[in-house]
This record gives sequence, structure tokens and C-alpha cells, in this order.
Amino acid sequence: MKNKILIIAGVVALIVIAVLVLNWSKTMAPRGEVPAGGTGTTGGEQSAPTGGTGNTTGKSPTPIVKSAITVTAPLAGAKWEIGKLNTISWSRAAGVTGIIYLMSAAGQSIGVILPTFGPDQTSYNWDTTYVSVSATNASRINITPGDYKIRLAFSGNNLPVTDSGVITLLRSGTPEAVTTVLMQNYAFVPNNFTVSKGQKVTFTNKDSVQHHLAVTAILNSMPLNPGESYILDTSSMKAGTYNIYCDLHPDMVGKITVK
Repeated sequence: MKNKILIIAGVVALIVIAVLVLNWSKTMAPRGEVPAGGTGTTGGEQSAPTGGTGNTTGKSPTPIVKSAITVTAPLAGAKWEIGKLNTISWSRAAGVTGIIYLMSAAGQSIGVILPTFGPDQTSYNWDTTYVSVSATNASRINITPGDYKIRLAFSGNNLPVTDSGVITLLRSGTPEAVTTVLMQNYAFVPNNFTVSKGQKVTFTNKDSVQHHLAVTAILNSMPLNPGESYILDTSSMKAGTYNIYCDLHPDMVGKITVK
């Protein structure tokens, strides 16, 4: 009798254990399967967050590089009349505010043309009459004739200053400050020209040999090596026509008329 009770108790225990094991297995999702309503992963890997772009290469995104800002007007060599409206322009909007300066040809600050331009601005009309002492001092400095540069300076340190080429500011009716004459192929180019009294004439030796520049009654033999220049100031010359020539090369002659 006792043995039968022990056998029955053992069978019941086995049945209980089997039921518990079966129920436990049903509650565990197999590896790699997603539980109902979940967003799990397979194979133990992590997925990109919902709505994200992900970066599958592991590399940083390539930054967008903008082109440098340059002054597009005035161009180098431009001649602007003082008191007339002239347009300063640059290649693209900076995205930040800035200041426009007037600089000497040697790079020294003369004053401020515009104390503030906007982040989307790409041009400004300037009458070339005067500049301000500084961005915070509106006292005026009148423009005098001469050679200058336009400078753009930007707020912050992300953009460097940018300058125009050298330009000339002239008063109304003033002749061009400089006339250029080339000494080239053993000739003056041009070899017969007229200037207004007070103009300056630059003679530049473009040949590979030395020339000796002379102007009748004005300039004795002036040696000019290849690439060298001489500036003739006509301020002290009387109205009239003068011969120009090279002492070393008799066929190299020309005329300059001062009026």
C-alpha cells in the first residue's frame, strides 16, 4: 500500500513539472523574433532610431564649403568721379553684417564708407563725396583725388577682409592722373600724344635692353633698364610740343604735346 502511494505521488510530481515547463516555453519568444507590438532587433543588432537618417558608413558628413567673397566692383584701374554715385558690389551675400572701408592704395584706413551692411546685401551705392571717421563716429572726411582701395570687413572671425584693386578717384573735369607710354620694340607706344598740363606720364621700358629717355629742354638722358619706369610730371612744363627720344637708339623718337 505504501509503495502505491509513493508511485502515485511521483507521477503527479512529474505531471506538474511538465505543465510548468510547457507554460514557460510559450512565454519566451524565440531568438530573432519580435514580440507582438514591439520594435525589436534580430540577431542582437541595433536598428537606427525611428525617423533618423542613420550613418551607415561611420564617417562624418561632408561640410558645405562656400566660395570666398570678392569685390566685383570697382575693378582694378577704375576711375570714379568724386561726388557721383558709384556702385560697390561683392560676389555673394556674407550671411553676416559687415563694414565698408576706404583704404589708401598702400592699405592704410582713410575712413568708413558704410558702417553696417546687411547679411543678405551684395551692393551699395556710394556718392564718393566723403567717408565717416569710424563706424561709431559719423564726422565727415571729404574725399581728395588719389588712388584708393575698397575694403569689406565682416563681423565674426569666419570671413577674412577682402579688398578691391587700386582705383583712382578724380574731381569732375580732372584729366586722368597718369598716361602710360611703353618703350617697346625700339619705339615709343604711343609715339605722338597729347596731355593736359599737370598730368603725369609714365615711361616703361618693355624691351630687353637699356634705353636712355630724353625730353627736349626738360629731361636729359635718363637710363632705364628692362622693366624700369620713369614718371614725367608735366606741372612745370609750358604748353607746347616736345620731342622725346632715346640717346642710345637714334630711330627711337616721338612727340608729347602739353596743352
